[in-house]
Order: sequence, then structure tokens, then C-alpha cells
Amino acid sequence: MVDTEKIEIKESFCKDLVIGTAQIAAPYGSVVKTTPPSAAEVDNIIDTCSKAGISGFDTARTYKDSEKTLGRALCGNESNFQIITKLEPFSDASIISNIKLIRDRCAESIRQSQYYLGEDRKLNVLLHRASHFNIFEGVIWEELIEFKSNGLINRIGVSVQTPEEFKFATNIPEVDIIQLPINLIDNRWDLKEKDLARDGAERIQIHARSIFLQGILLRESSKWPKLENINPSDILRKIDFITKELSRKNAKDLCISYIRGQELINYCVIGIETNNQLKETVELFKNPPLKEDEINFVKSNFQDFPNELLNPALWP
Repeated sequence: MVDTEKIEIKESFCKDLVIGTAQIAAPYGSVVKTTPPSAAEVDNIIDTCSKAGISGFDTARTYKDSEKTLGRALCGNESNFQIITKLEPFSDASIISNIKLIRDRCAESIRQSQYYLGEDRKLNVLLHRASHFNIFEGVIWEELIEFKSNGLINRIGVSVQTPEEFKFATNIPEVDIIQLPINLIDNRWDLKEKDLARDGAERIQIHARSIFLQGILLRESSKWPKLENINPSDILRKIDFITKELSRKNAKDLCISYIRGQELINYCVIGIETNNQLKETVELFKNPPLKEDEINFVKSNFQDFPNELLNPALWP
């Protein structure tokens, strides 16, 4: 077991690590709920992030008090963290017909994020859902473009759920970032350089989330969602087999190295609840990513699983 208090932290290992903050202010998880850390523990996490050279933090308006908690902890911190947040989810979209109201709410969502996360930090702002490109005559996306054009936010993009949404987003010229859920049992994604290239501009950044599939890839079978025709024990046995076959430290190391080995993925988003957990993650980032043949070996060991497993929003 790693002695997390003695981990040597070096800046060069974690430049592609983004810390997910959905769980820092409220219980989080579809099957097993995590307990949010204390304010003092959040401060310790931020301090470790600074020392480790971690890229930044991922949050959202809909993550209860996450922006507020993160902003408080970052106050006075001089590290050049990138901050990625997401607009409000417009959950009541079906009953709204006033386009101006939507535009105003979009602007207010950005201003609230700026208020809580720090007016001096230029945020990256994503659509919470890919459907928001087009609803309400496209004014939500137009508002993001306008805020960026006026220099009020940095990069803009979208959080997608499916390969179809991903493909659609790559055809939107103003998209800078696409965040997508991908992990070692999910073979749906076909990332290609030609889809991400931009004439005369930096290519689209890919941020990988859900790399542990809300933690279940690291948990015993009893803590998986109960789904028809899905045998968690079989999947976990395969993960254990691959971990040993590829000489990885543990399943967590395998999950991380699988994502980091894919050259078109720029950042790996990992949720953290404790400082020791963060230090353990930093230690694993010292290990080399998987090579292309190793990634293909992983893919060959898993069938095409249904969306009912791969999308936690569909879990019972």
C-alpha cells in the first residue's frame, strides 16, 4: 500500500490531470454516494494540486456549491490553474418559450460562475448538454461565442454523452473543448486527428471524464448497478487479468494509463474526495501510459457494452 504522506511530488507528471469537483461540496455518485471533504481538506487538496503541477479543475453550475467551495479554496492561490465549468442545464427548457429569457439566463449562469470562481480567472465554459447547440434557435451557443469574443471567457465547448454528439460537436467551428465519458470497457469512441483539426487554429481539446465509470471499475461487484445481462464479476476478472498481463500496479493504474496512452486525449478528469487519494493519483501519474499495442489489447478483451451500463444516468 502506498504511504501517501511520503509521496514525492514533482511538477512534470500531472500536466494532463484535471481534478473533478462534483464531490467536494455534496454527496456524489449513482450507486455509492461519496462524502464531501471538510473545508480544511479541500485546502489541503488545492495545496497538493499546486505542488504537483496539476492542470486545473472541472466544475459546473449544477454541482451543488462546487463552484463556491472551489472558489473559496482558490482565493489567494497564485497557481495558473485552468478552470472548466458548465452552464446551467436548463432543465425546464421544455416549458420556456421566451428566447430573451434564455439568453439572459445563459449570461447570468456565466456571471455566477465568475463570481464564485474569481473574477480574475478567465474561465473555460462548456454547454452542459450537446442539445443546447440548437435549442432556442441556438442562442445559448451564440451567447458563449459572444462572451468569448468580448474576452470575458477563455475556451468554449461542450460536454457530450454519445459518439453521435461528439461527431456533431466536431463540426461546430467555434468548439475549443469537447469533454466526453470514456474508460477501458467503453469501445464506442473513435477519435481521429482529422475530426479535431482546425484550419489555422489549435485543434479541439479532448477532456476525458468518467474514466472509472463513476468508480465502479474499482469496486467489488456488489457495488455495481443491477443490470440485465451484465455480469460485474466477469468484467472485474478481466480487468484483473489485464492489469497483471500488462504489469500495471492495480486497476486504477490501468484505467489511468489506458486514457493517458491515447494521444488525442489532452486531459484526464478525475474526481477527488481526500488529499491522500489525490496523492495516490499523483503517484500513479508517474507511471508510463499504455502503448498503442497495449491499448488495442485492452479493447480486444471487452465486448460492446450497452448504454445502460456505460451511461450512469441510465442506471436504476
